[in-house]
Amino acid sequence: MNNIYIIKQQNGNTLKIGETSRTLNERIAEYKTSLGYLPEILYKEENITFRDKDIHRILKNYGYNSDTEWFDMNDKTETEFVDLVKAIIVSLKTGQPLDLQRTQDFTPRREQQEAIDKATDCFEHGGTEFLWNCKMRFGKTFSTYKLVEKQNYKDVLIITYKPVVRDSWKQDLESHVDFRGWRFVENENDYRAGERNICFASCQKLLVGEKTEITM
Repeated sequence: MNNIYIIKQQNGNTLKIGETSRTLNERIAEYKTSLGYLPEILYKEENITFRDKDIHRILKNYGYNSDTEWFDMNDKTETEFVDLVKAIIVSLKTGQPLDLQRTQDFTPRREQQEAIDKATDCFEHGGTEFLWNCKMRFGKTFSTYKLVEKQNYKDVLIITYKPVVRDSWKQDLESHVDFRGWRFVENENDYRAGERNICFASCQKLLVGEKTEITM
């Protein structure tokens, strides 16, 4: 098993994608001697079965050429380049085709899985309503999507009093590898019969009578 990491050059536009079989702290400490400073770890993945060279190969296919482990970010920002590497890592871990939007592959935490299982048990025993009284940052959006996946729902309507959360619902749907092929629907043109549609609407739109009509 290897640990993959991304570090940044102190002065420059290059990032290094490296690997180590030791702890990351041990490996990073060695850079104090070779580089003269302790680099910041921008991203890390532990217990990986593939090699950093696999990531390098794919980066080169996308035009990021380098003879070392250091890669110039070209026209990308630091965040964009790290997201590209994360998408490559997800593809290598899952064996799925590379999708530059799919940078996440985490699984539910214990408490999230408990919430999903309890809601599933309720619905499978005839229940029609279930309330998650969760704390902030619990991960209700991700947990909802995993419940939809487990129940194999095709058409789901999300109604919120806070339109500002729209971006997080859309981002979670479009960035996680488990939700590949799902559709985030905000108008009738987005809807596809037979596919998994997550229809999003705010109470404000409904209260003012704005037309949000989707035929399912």
